[in-house]
Amino acid sequence: MLNLKKIVGIIAMVAIIGFVFLGCEEASSDSVTPGQLKAPAASEAPAFTSADVASLSEAIALFNEFKNADYGVSSAILAAQAVELIKVPDFTNSNENLLKKSLSGSIKVSDSTLLAAAVGVPATIEENSKSSWKSNLTRAEYLLISLTGKVGDNYSTSGSLKRTVKIPTIATKGSIKFGGTVVIDKSGSGSAKIIAVSPIKYDRKSSGSTKYATAFTYDNGSKGAKFRFSVSNGSKGYSRVYGSEYGVVESDIEVFNKAGNYIFTIPALSVGGIDNFFEDFEDSNLN
Repeated sequence: MLNLKKIVGIIAMVAIIGFVFLGCEEASSDSVTPGQLKAPAASEAPAFTSADVASLSEAIALFNEFKNADYGVSSAILAAQAVELIKVPDFTNSNENLLKKSLSGSIKVSDSTLLAAAVGVPATIEENSKSSWKSNLTRAEYLLISLTGKVGDNYSTSGSLKRTVKIPTIATKGSIKFGGTVVIDKSGSGSAKIIAVSPIKYDRKSSGSTKYATAFTYDNGSKGAKFRFSVSNGSKGYSRVYGSEYGVVESDIEVFNKAGNYIFTIPALSVGGIDNFFEDFEDSNLN
């Protein structure tokens, strides 16, 4: 069962462009409520050795540890991306691109070395990211848009990132043991158009979604469980009233024992902050 939360807030929207994943992400035109990724099968979370959680309250207590633990994978993700970024020509401001009015680029990461070294067991990162920029101006003119832009000048950006991290056997860090599959899918788009000068004013729009899903084992040395769940965040932004809308969909958390059998469901609203878990897996040179 899904629990839906919708928040309306006030923020200033800023357009960002470069060879990066864009913070202005893509959502449907009529709703900020994002779809969800299907969580990996519980079988993708490896077996553990400690005792199974014996009650729902024990499962909740263990999940609250699990979602805030440091798994030490972010440095490997950053390093794997850095290896590929070196191979890519300057997307934004190279001389050959300064006269262009549209640019695009992509990066593919396929790592079975850096993450494995970080966690001490076989592990992989598979990632694809794309980014694009388009304007009525050349890139050189765009770089001076805040100084020389005219009413009607405009640009748009889009980006996407898909990442799968797999740790198929139990890894150990300090007193915790862990492993499993994490999937992240981000997409976004944004646009800006000058509507006045002296001072310069823009009409900006942005929208997007970030989707997470996992099946992951956590063992604290005393108790263990396999957790399976997904989270999606959607947003739409608009600058004329400096506003944004947010939509969040959180699945409840399925709990499995070491044999892979379903034992409990933790209601998402009873724990809160379930997307905290993904922070260590989301770090990126492309954000």
